[in-house]
Amino acid sequence: MVLSGYGEEILDALPPSSPLREDMREIIRSTERIKGMSSQLQAFAAPAKAVRTTFDLATVLRSLTSREPLFSLGAETPHFSVTADRGQFEQVLLALARYAQRPLQLEAQLPTTLLIHGFSRALREDLELLSPAARQSNGALSAIPALLGESRISWRILAAAEGSSLQLHFLSEPASTGPAKRILVVDDEEGIRTLVRKVLERNGFEVSEADSGETALTLLGTDPTPIDLLVSDMMMPGMGGRALETQVAKIRPGTRTLFISGYTEDAEVQSGRLAPGTAFLAKPFQHSALVDAVNRLLAAP
Repeated sequence: MVLSGYGEEILDALPPSSPLREDMREIIRSTERIKGMSSQLQAFAAPAKAVRTTFDLATVLRSLTSREPLFSLGAETPHFSVTADRGQFEQVLLALARYAQRPLQLEAQLPTTLLIHGFSRALREDLELLSPAARQSNGALSAIPALLGESRISWRILAAAEGSSLQLHFLSEPASTGPAKRILVVDDEEGIRTLVRKVLERNGFEVSEADSGETALTLLGTDPTPIDLLVSDMMMPGMGGRALETQVAKIRPGTRTLFISGYTEDAEVQSGRLAPGTAFLAKPFQHSALVDAVNRLLAAP
């Protein structure tokens, strides 16, 4: 978690010509492969309703292309905001890359359009008609139209003699206004705590930190400012995340909780039957997965 998270931070800061970029990409890819060790914790991650947020498309595309070698992005990509479920949008791009099995070129166009070049001419039959061959080779392809629809992204296929391109058009909406949501991050590992705070602050949240459950309760007892969400490690010395959530519910009713952990024996987590207002995110996780999990919890009724 710390390795991949800070790896993304370093990669974003390295100049495009740096010879260290490929080394850093390999470190990030290696940490992604390690995620398979905690695959049993992913079973409860049932499909959730799309949570649309406004984000800078160029920033998301640069982050994606830095991690995934099957994508390339032009150096002069314009910055503009789009509104969609960021997690679902990235799922769509990754599914398309697995389907294409060849490099894809991403081209952002004003005002709110993304062109994806590099597909074969079979794209129309496979994506529009969902041919049996496409379903067998990449079952995720059949989910793409529904995912795009939930995020209110229209699409059409542009055919040419040498291949096909996919055009995505975002229905943009202004970012929601109002006071920033306040989040308390609790983790005994300083590196993880700091990284989570940085990611959330960059996405417009106000963040406080505590290095233990006991410290978190002391902070809540001395600071009357309301918090909207508790982000807590489940396994910490002393008071664990579950006990902390129980105490927070007593003194701050209505506070929602996102549990994060690399491994847990918690029965509710393993079964996927978490109480309303709570969710679980397995470490390590990408920045976008953290932001999406937070947005889903805060947007839930």
